[in-house]
Amino acid sequence: MLWLASYPRSGNTFFRNVLFEAYGLQSSTFHDETDYPVDPEYTNYPIVKTHLLPSQLEPADPTIPAVYLVRDGRDCVVSLAHYRKQLLDSDSDFRLNAQAAIEAAGGSHFGGWGHHVRSWSERADLILHFEELISDPIACLERLRPWIDLPQPNLDKVPTFSDLKSKDFQYGSGLEHGFSPEDRKRWREGKFRRGKAGGWKDELPHDLHMRFLHHHGDALERTGYITVPESLLPPEEQFESQQKSHWISRLTRRKSPPFRLLVDGIKLLDTQIDGVWRYVRELITALHDCSSADENQWEIDVSLGYLGN
Repeated sequence: MLWLASYPRSGNTFFRNVLFEAYGLQSSTFHDETDYPVDPEYTNYPIVKTHLLPSQLEPADPTIPAVYLVRDGRDCVVSLAHYRKQLLDSDSDFRLNAQAAIEAAGGSHFGGWGHHVRSWSERADLILHFEELISDPIACLERLRPWIDLPQPNLDKVPTFSDLKSKDFQYGSGLEHGFSPEDRKRWREGKFRRGKAGGWKDELPHDLHMRFLHHHGDALERTGYITVPESLLPPEEQFESQQKSHWISRLTRRKSPPFRLLVDGIKLLDTQIDGVWRYVRELITALHDCSSADENQWEIDVSLGYLGN
């Protein structure tokens, strides 16, 4: 048995359908949902999908191998917001849905994307990314061979993500829940809406993006979805992520400098480079140059604005 873990809306249904269609391997699920039961024989399947945290697994045996499928959390919360509005509660508001997923109040949404990533990063034997799954699903699944006996894949039967929107596959189409053809069509169109990386860039409002960075920025860095703009730092300095404090890059160091300056650099995390982005970058560069010329009489910190959880 192998755990296939992911935060919701990270591509595990596509993963399971490729596994079934190309390799002929069935999978089950382990969950805490109330609208359908857990298969009592789930441990007999070679792969078991779950969204739960490692501490919630049954069996809790840490020697059971686990694969973690990770997707950019900003895409996840956008997809969750649409999923809720299109399939669960048509009267809900997209913005409020996204905000609820970002803040994960009271431990909802599996503790939030960042908490989920940190928990599973420590537990998983292998971490796969949504982007590699979408671009080359067979290459992605072939990486499971050290933990599971995979037959040779039938490459003629490999589905694409777009196929999920129009065909009744084994998982995620509503077939497993006995939906009517009309309900299956609506379910597929809502559940497999876009299936692309970076869709959040034209759907997540700027203020919610900043809120996401505040809550989950460290996990974005951990998974490689954001990187520190190293061009802003002198070669000898490295970016540091500090838990329980603002994410700060120190440009110069001195034990007791007479002057200290904190610059709000959160604009540098924007994906679109505009005039404000260039202004902030040039300002920080100029301040660093001035500090160096003044024998480091200034200590300059750049805050990227989020708190580690």
